[in-house]
Amino acid sequence: MKQRMREMDYIRAISALSIIMIHVSGVYTAASRGAYAMNQLVRFAVPVFILISGLLLSLSGYEFAGISGYLGFIKRRMQKIFIPYVLWSILYILFKMRDDLSPIWHDPGSFLADTGKKLLYGTAHVHLYFIIIILQLYLLYPALHYLMKYNKKPVLACSFILTLLFQTGIYLQALKVISFPAPILPNYMFFPTWIFFFVFGMYFAGDLVAHRGWIGRRTGLITLAWAAGFVLLLLDSRFTGTFDLSIKPAVLLYSMSTFLLMYSLSLKLKDSRLKILKGLDWISCQSFTIYLSHLFIIKIILLLTGQPAGTGLWSGLKGMLALYAAGTVCTCLFSHVISQIPVASLLGGVRTTRAKSSSI
Repeated sequence: MKQRMREMDYIRAISALSIIMIHVSGVYTAASRGAYAMNQLVRFAVPVFILISGLLLSLSGYEFAGISGYLGFIKRRMQKIFIPYVLWSILYILFKMRDDLSPIWHDPGSFLADTGKKLLYGTAHVHLYFIIIILQLYLLYPALHYLMKYNKKPVLACSFILTLLFQTGIYLQALKVISFPAPILPNYMFFPTWIFFFVFGMYFAGDLVAHRGWIGRRTGLITLAWAAGFVLLLLDSRFTGTFDLSIKPAVLLYSMSTFLLMYSLSLKLKDSRLKILKGLDWISCQSFTIYLSHLFIIKIILLLTGQPAGTGLWSGLKGMLALYAAGTVCTCLFSHVISQIPVASLLGGVRTTRAKSSSI
């Protein structure tokens, strides 16, 4: 059994918490500078999630023995990712229809067709597109794994160029500088837009000891690079009005510097006995449930209070922080309950007994 990489647990946990902040703060960015800054601060979350996926998958040591090995790999990935995705997608669809479920039995054909389309495109709710991206990268992983064995740097360079081109194109389209015809799969969830992060994770895992040593000795330089990247992102978002866009060159640069900084700091903390770090370990282990469920929990909170985000109890910067705290705590409590039940994996959770002994 392999030992857990606690530094990656910390980074994954912070990314999960940052995803919640992105979705909570979005309503407040126009009215609050503090909310705007926080919203931009956590824009690294999705790219870093993808990077960690490539890194940990590469470290798993999985080898592919022909087509049967590939199909076995895909089957395990699908069971782990796709089933929770389908169940949560259906839950979000039904929640949106909660005031009128009649279309389900009055026109079941249209309902099933619409549901199937949403599952295919990851549009059952705003955050589920991420699963479509991950599934594409999993399908490509065996080929990438083979290529990285013999051509690490060329593959990394090609993936960077591909992602940079796609992200720049999406950015320029958002600025209405260029226009693309409607693609079959939206550009923001098409794998070339994200493949560099995944491949970089694989590359990083390929010589972890050397990378760990290099990063550990350069925390100051990495911090300066991170600060410069954040300032650039703030300026870009402000002057171009693309503050709600996570796909652009400035975010790419900022995400990479943020990963390196978090990794450097995590190396210094991984042997610490601070209780908060144990909490991050747990959040990392249950991060998939947290990701899938957090918007559902936040919607329930808003429904129970009878006040939309940005109003009443949730108005202003203090209201945003209160909603974030309530949403995070309740999501973690929900994830804890899920982790106690036998079918936790169907909802993206990890049973508590497995979480204590799980490896890379």
